[in-house]
Amino acid sequence: MMSKCILAAVCLAGLLGAQQRGKTETAYTYDVNGHRVGGTSYTSSRNGTQSRTERISTLNGRTTPVEQVEEKVIQDNSSGRIVERMIKRYGQDGQPASPAKVRIETRRDASGQELTTTTYYQADINGSYKIRERQSKRAKTQGKVTDSTTEVERPGLDNSLKLVERHVARETARETGASSQLTVYSRDESGRFRPTAQETKETVINKNRETETVARYNSVNPDAKMELATQSVTEIETNPDGSQRKVISTYGLAAPGRSTREGREQPELREQEIIERKVQRDGSVVEVTGVRRVELADASELGPYRKVSEVVCTGNCIEPAEPPAEKKETPKTEDKQ
Repeated sequence: MMSKCILAAVCLAGLLGAQQRGKTETAYTYDVNGHRVGGTSYTSSRNGTQSRTERISTLNGRTTPVEQVEEKVIQDNSSGRIVERMIKRYGQDGQPASPAKVRIETRRDASGQELTTTTYYQADINGSYKIRERQSKRAKTQGKVTDSTTEVERPGLDNSLKLVERHVARETARETGASSQLTVYSRDESGRFRPTAQETKETVINKNRETETVARYNSVNPDAKMELATQSVTEIETNPDGSQRKVISTYGLAAPGRSTREGREQPELREQEIIERKVQRDGSVVEVTGVRRVELADASELGPYRKVSEVVCTGNCIEPAEPPAEKKETPKTEDKQ
């Protein structure tokens, strides 16, 4: 599961960060014997429209597309910004499957709130796009604190959109990092919104080292209090040449395949993921991911390190440093309840 998340993250990062010259990434996995297998490739380019294509190798040695994502800015002016993302999927025979579309509209109202509406569409067998989900987010920043509320709507039995979730978040920026808390409220059968999940995040930056601690809580019973489900600590060390070492330690109350120990309240280390990114002399970037997991035979300590995936990037793989953002004063207005 962790390796799938890695590939998904690589795919998304490539789409959003692709530069004018473009880049190509090839992702490999390793079997239980340590042999490198597969060879899924991702190509990114940006020339007015950002484009990213995922290809896999077939049995006859050829490559066939699996998914292609194109992102285009429809509008970007004082009235707001509109981005449209087209997602084309293909079957194993290379034939097009049902496409999808995402439309992101952002604008700012007179009170200083930023309004972002993200609408997800799925095409039916006739090629007509129907709304699958709509997220409406209102965010307002005062000083270093940003409060936001996101309402999630999905089609009901009559195909009309119904409000099913509400996400309430607060993010606080600091000179040495940031902190945030997100609470998810789900609508029950009676129509009331109850907290069902929560995530807290704390980020500390010290020179070239970054530490991020994330705790996730959930509640199976809507009337019960939140209980800690998992906790992770990510430590990132970045060098001037762009190379990076990331260690993600995941803690949980129960080991895979085992029930929670009686009377235990503190989470224990369950998995450690090590991601090493190195810049080669030719400008290419190699990212190797390995894991250490708790074994069923002994749940008290992690097993040996095992390499699980490798991503090789050629082209424009190192993102340029972003210029410091200009400080803008937020208009002071009174909130109207």
